[in-house]
Amino acid sequence: MTDPNRLLEPSNTVELLRGWLLHAHKGRDRHDLTALRYEGRRSIFGVPTIALYTIVGTAVFTSLDKQAATWFM
Repeated sequence: MTDPNRLLEPSNTVELLRGWLLHAHKGRDRHDLTALRYEGRRSIFGVPTIALYTIVGTAVFTSLDKQAATWFM
């Protein structure tokens, strides 16, 4: 019968390093999958956001230009 506390402990250094490598590869794969998922959302949300900021920024500078003459009078 094996010791239940020993189940997760590697028997030597090579097994320990293989376990770390396996977890590192799994983490990289999850990261790559998530990056691909959000890459598509970047364009969906990015382009309308830039257009909205351009419109709002132009409106703000236009309104400041109209009010600038009244500040000096």
